[in-house]
Amino acid sequence: MQLLLGLDVGTSAVKCLAFNLRGEVVASARSALQLSTPRAGWVEQDPEQIWTAVAEACRAVTSRVPRMHKIVALSLSAQGGTTIPLAPDGTPTHMAFSWMDERADTESAVVAATLGADALYQTTGWPLSAGLPLNHIAWFRTHRESDFKRTQRFCFVNDFVTSRLCGAYGMDPSNASITQLYNLAEGGWDAQLLDLAGVEPEQLSPLGESGQVTGQVTAWASQQTGLPVGLPVVLGAHDQYCAAVGTGTTQIGQALLSCGTAWVVLTIPHGRAGALQAGMSVTRHAIPGHFGGIVSLGGVGAIVDWLISLLWPHVTGQAARYQALNQAVLAAPPGSHGVLFRPHPRGRAVGNETLDLSFGSVALRHTRGDLSRAMMEGVAFELRRMLSELDEAADVTAFKMIGGGSRSQIWPHIVADITGRPIELVSISESASLGAAVLAGVGAGLFTTCQAGAASLASRSQPVRPDPNLAEVYDGQYARYCEASGPDACAAADAAGGDGR
Repeated sequence: MQLLLGLDVGTSAVKCLAFNLRGEVVASARSALQLSTPRAGWVEQDPEQIWTAVAEACRAVTSRVPRMHKIVALSLSAQGGTTIPLAPDGTPTHMAFSWMDERADTESAVVAATLGADALYQTTGWPLSAGLPLNHIAWFRTHRESDFKRTQRFCFVNDFVTSRLCGAYGMDPSNASITQLYNLAEGGWDAQLLDLAGVEPEQLSPLGESGQVTGQVTAWASQQTGLPVGLPVVLGAHDQYCAAVGTGTTQIGQALLSCGTAWVVLTIPHGRAGALQAGMSVTRHAIPGHFGGIVSLGGVGAIVDWLISLLWPHVTGQAARYQALNQAVLAAPPGSHGVLFRPHPRGRAVGNETLDLSFGSVALRHTRGDLSRAMMEGVAFELRRMLSELDEAADVTAFKMIGGGSRSQIWPHIVADITGRPIELVSISESASLGAAVLAGVGAGLFTTCQAGAASLASRSQPVRPDPNLAEVYDGQYARYCEASGPDACAAADAAGGDGR
């Protein structure tokens, strides 16, 4: 039986999964990664540890694959925006600069003064950030001059791992988009941005399309990983875009809602210009010819953990605490007896930003269930408001929902009822690896297109439909939410048709 390997190289772990052509997991393995923080605001990773973790995970999977199965291709899902400088022999000249590293504030200010933050956003699709490769490299050039001079190539997690596997470099559009060295409209490295960073075009990997074969596993890599010599290594995508493919979120009107530390909405907008106008983080998609747009609601995981620790300090064990939260919410009525929760003044807490949440209309009669349900409803209200701002650009009509929030007995129903959009709960937890496997299948010639592969392999889902009987309750509560959030929020809701649906 033919197998496809999906390798997910994240921030905290490497996950390797072997899928059959029905999308079923035949073998899997996980290897942890560590971050280092030598100073406040500095976040680094050891590139050699990343490779060691990749090799360990691949060896574990290949040792578990039954003999009658054959791995026919591999592709990568990867964290984006982490910078890895390499010497001519491929060894790192410095620790990897994580996408969470914020040391390059001065360099970011230079870019803003030289080019302008809006011009950078219009060119790259991503807001100016000290934590992305454009400014990582500029900082490296200024503060580590000798290491910079002996650096021949700048890689990112995806092309670094690819080069170790097959001895060739290749970059896909979704990961390239997040470097802030890429021209979104033209689909290539941008000369002006490379000049600002101090990088020559030949110091970056050649660009290709997701699903395109870069090379084959070398004999050296085979010894390291257990993968067969000659196995095709296929260009993958950024992890969010692989997750979109793995869940079958491949059509305009669909959106992936990833519910983790942050809640991330990934859409396929009608076009680049509209997505930029809506303020989305815009990227070339893993699906050729399409763009992707991301908006995020940060801090949700921290809010949940804070509320649980406040209301259930006596309950031990994460699973038991989450169950206590869900049971309390199930006991409270829609509308939370009038309690209103706002997750953030504008809902867009990102990175390490201090949360500034608030409860409103709380009285002595309210219960833990009321507060807990108000928290879940407040996150869904902010999601509804975010969607109202995206209507013209993306026109989201349905969600695929993954992550911790999707495993709650009640939260997906609250999201569907408040947004008025149907939700599909995706059963597989490793959607990014499955999306990478789909792209591997495209490269191996098993699927003609990414969409066809997703239709064949995408994981099963459980539908959740909005309850029309709750529309009146939630429309009234949403109007209160908008009023509490300020006149701009009410204007956005009104422009979307009054109720944001």
